[in-house]
Amino acid sequence: MGKIIPLKKFIAREWYPGNKTGSTGLPFYAEPPRLFSKKDEKTFWILDFHWPRGLSPMGSVFLEDCDAFAAQEAAEKFAIPPTRGMMHRWVGPHVYKSQILVESPWEIQRREQRFRATVAPFLENFSKIWQGYTDEIMEGLKYFEEYNLEKASFPEELRRLIEEARNFHKRCWQIHFEVMYPLSSNYVAFRQLAIELGIESNEVPKMLQGYDTKFVETDKELWRLARLAKQLGLQEIFLRKRLEQIPRELEKNHSGKTWLQQFATFMAIYGWRTEGISDIMLPSWIEDSTPPLGNIKTFLMRGTYYDFDASRKEALEVRERTVQLALQKIANEEDRKKFTIMLEVNRKANFAWWNDEHNFYIDLRATIPLRRICLEIGKRLAKKKLVLEPDDTLFMFYPELIDTLEDPKSFDWNRMRRLVKARKKYYYHWRDKRSKLPKLVGAVPTEVTDPVFIEIFGIHHAFLESIRHEDEKVEELIGVPASQGVAEGRARVLHTAEKLHEVLPNEILVCEATSPNWTPAFTKIAACVCDGGGTLTHAAIISREYGIPCVVGTAIATKQIKNGQMVRVDGTKGTVRIYK
Repeated sequence: MGKIIPLKKFIAREWYPGNKTGSTGLPFYAEPPRLFSKKDEKTFWILDFHWPRGLSPMGSVFLEDCDAFAAQEAAEKFAIPPTRGMMHRWVGPHVYKSQILVESPWEIQRREQRFRATVAPFLENFSKIWQGYTDEIMEGLKYFEEYNLEKASFPEELRRLIEEARNFHKRCWQIHFEVMYPLSSNYVAFRQLAIELGIESNEVPKMLQGYDTKFVETDKELWRLARLAKQLGLQEIFLRKRLEQIPRELEKNHSGKTWLQQFATFMAIYGWRTEGISDIMLPSWIEDSTPPLGNIKTFLMRGTYYDFDASRKEALEVRERTVQLALQKIANEEDRKKFTIMLEVNRKANFAWWNDEHNFYIDLRATIPLRRICLEIGKRLAKKKLVLEPDDTLFMFYPELIDTLEDPKSFDWNRMRRLVKARKKYYYHWRDKRSKLPKLVGAVPTEVTDPVFIEIFGIHHAFLESIRHEDEKVEELIGVPASQGVAEGRARVLHTAEKLHEVLPNEILVCEATSPNWTPAFTKIAACVCDGGGTLTHAAIISREYGIPCVVGTAIATKQIKNGQMVRVDGTKGTVRIYK
């Protein structure tokens, strides 16, 4: 038997105070999230890097509606051969997940037949399909983002709005997985073909890079604002004043007001995003402008401007050179033809591009309407002295909040206030324990078959080998070579994105994983190292686009590397040297 990482200390009789199951009991597609039990030890469970703070009770609707229900639904719709989607377990507010395997050879064969029939027309018409989806999502976002919540009646109109927001949120994530599974499976098939033809697997994503996304567009605008600040003579305000003082200082002169008008225009377009994926506890840039202002401040500290044109040119040159070298390795004409066809299909339905692009519409944005409505309900309840703070609603479970709106007068508010207080204590207690949680628990597998777990979570051989020896002190980490090049520098170890805007130029970013809200940092850091992730995780994609060394899937970087320590990152070999 392989290594077992025991679950004993994670098996609990109660989840959040007042909830003993880890679920809200709503109708479900396949398997709802729940608490660990002893029998779960037979399966591997990976700590999900998407929510490093954990999820609050209201935030748990994301897990039920989206990462569980919608993923399982999409896996069945496309009949993904090895998996029925993902299943989840709670440790405090933190999420461990695993794959729901299809084990019957006969069923796998049947699913392969269905998958081929379903996925081919999807890939052929991907551009049109995705445009239709983005139009649908943007229509919903416009509705919620322009809605004047302060004029909404309580409780009737706000009750309707929160139900609409939850349904919209769920629909966005149904779209997410309906696209993700066929695109990722198509990429895995192309990658496997390349390996069979003698091409290194880490060469494959290079062939799909060099396509602009909404996040590159956002970064260009942030840098434009930084240049404008310098041109208007405002650089000293940004460099010498604390972030909370900068807007007030800018208001004091004509040039500052001109800059703030430009900043307001930027925020109207790009400000509807959070510093993390689908976490209802996180404010948007509209609500708290610290992240964009902080990034502009550190951009100005860099001294030189980031050259997006040069970066794009280099990415394109690497892309075409990699393709030509790959074709030279393939001697057989039939194999060359097969490879060329698969490459073209992957460029038309490009998972590497989409995996960053879609976050602008879904991952960093679709939860904001639900948060705003919950806080507006909380504000109304606080005025009536029924709750203590507006954010108390984020520590109610969705059915509980609906009950308060059904009949506020007869609801047991004394009990709810006690539960909210206890749940906040529980949430922050477990949030502070995040860095100590093991990256994987249960049975350490010899291999993983789900394409999402391979390419997004990076559960490759190196990751699993590191897990088997995670308690040993090492001087060199081995991971997935995600973006070529070598860099040395001082490590900035982060477990969440809350202090991301404080990362200084030429530091080495070390974290569990990144998501698109981390993108601005890649125009100033020297390299990136992640615990998790594969060749198609965000850090890997954006590092290739911005031309910085990156190693992902190390499993234990945040555990082994200390903040401020000197490290050497070799993104070509996939190694990280830790200096004493």
